Amino acid sequence: MKVNDEGIFYRYKMNLKFLVVLVLLTGPVVAQKNAVQFQHVEPPFWWVGMKTTSLQILFYNKDVNVSEYTASLDYAGVALKSVKKVSNPHYLFLTLEISSDAKAGTVPIAFTFGKKKFTHQYALKAKDTSANRIQGFNPSDVIYLIMPDRFANGDIKNDSLPGMLEGAHREKPESRHGGDLKGISDHLDYIKDLGVTAIWLNPVLENNQPRSSYHGYAITDLYKIDRRFGSNEDYLAFINKSHQLGLKVIQDMVMNHIGNYHWLFKDLPEKNWIHQFPEFTRSNYQSSVVSDPYRSEYDANLISNGWFDTTMPDVDQTDPIFATYLIQNTLWWIEYAGID
Repeated sequence: MKVNDEGIFYRYKMNLKFLVVLVLLTGPVVAQKNAVQFQHVEPPFWWVGMKTTSLQILFYNKDVNVSEYTASLDYAGVALKSVKKVSNPHYLFLTLEISSDAKAGTVPIAFTFGKKKFTHQYALKAKDTSANRIQGFNPSDVIYLIMPDRFANGDIKNDSLPGMLEGAHREKPESRHGGDLKGISDHLDYIKDLGVTAIWLNPVLENNQPRSSYHGYAITDLYKIDRRFGSNEDYLAFINKSHQLGLKVIQDMVMNHIGNYHWLFKDLPEKNWIHQFPEFTRSNYQSSVVSDPYRSEYDANLISNGWFDTTMPDVDQTDPIFATYLIQNTLWWIEYAGID
């Protein structure tokens, strides 16, 4: 049978469509087959021009032995200084050396294990060099302490959210009542009129605990604002608005403990990241013991290493990797948010 030009062209178009569909269906699968999607990369990004040139990055995947992979990178002004493995193979810690002439951009960090290879794109951002962005505070400041959950509810839509283990129950004293960052932002003029010069918020980082975490001290993610208060971007907006009104913002950083629903606690890099006891051992809360030359070692151990509560395990900052992790978290929030 004779096939005319139109028929040949039609079959060509159909074959081409089939080929395109085939590529679309199979291409991404092939490209992603060996890729590892990290559940946590912390700090999530960093900046060039920081005073400290060394940067430790945590890579974590709960389903993959990340420690089996070797890492490498090729980016002007950035060198891979060290690779550290811990007892838990789900973690890998890379330390980068960022020179003073490194430029903002995306650092491709290649991970290889046998024939498996994938690249994580790590962002290095430019520092915000705005004048007087970070002011500090001193004894001349009048500081107003706010517990965000108990101050004002500016957005009722975030009171109870999917994935958050506790919603708002205003009838229960130990439950959340719905206060948020918008509620504070909406009343900054009122705070300013009190003669206040600085606002100190109870911790606003994620406390995704089943109960009684309205106070903010059972943190479950050190890089995220609790969604019931708002987003990281909402936090920036609150700080910027406060600064425009001449109000400083103090961030409450919790270095002594984390929440027992923190993802780190659920899959510890090393057992010694948390002070361990044969059975639950609570702090004696006697902070004066720390400076008492006649203290007993028993009391000193309880105040330093005892858990704050059953839901707030005490962290051990003597581990150098964990100490660096906590210090960098503080520096990250200062640079990211412009807190005072």
